[in-house]
Amino acid sequence: MKTILTAFVAIILTLEMIYPVGAVNTPNVDEIEQMLKRVEKNMKMASNVVSAAKKQGEQLVENKVAEKAELKEAVATAETKIEAMTSTMLFMGVDTGLVGMDTASINNMLKLNGLK
Repeated sequence: MKTILTAFVAIILTLEMIYPVGAVNTPNVDEIEQMLKRVEKNMKMASNVVSAAKKQGEQLVENKVAEKAELKEAVATAETKIEAMTSTMLFMGVDTGLVGMDTASINNMLKLNGLK
């Protein structure tokens, strides 16, 4: 029995040495080249994505700058209209208020409002 057990252990050890069970097999050169090609493909794709994102960001900045310029023009136009309305309302107030005022009071009012 001892000899059978020794022979069995010897066979197991020999097989373990020839075909290791827990060893890591090294990949073939073809597999490494395939991995490198995949990595290169992924790098190119990432580069394309980054460049597309950069273009989109630049376009958004240009749009915001144009929008800001349009808003400045709109504000300037609105301020001009408000000034015109203010002076129109002032003249309308002067016209309605002239009924009971003398010339000196009218001149003082116009000077105070910057119209004379």
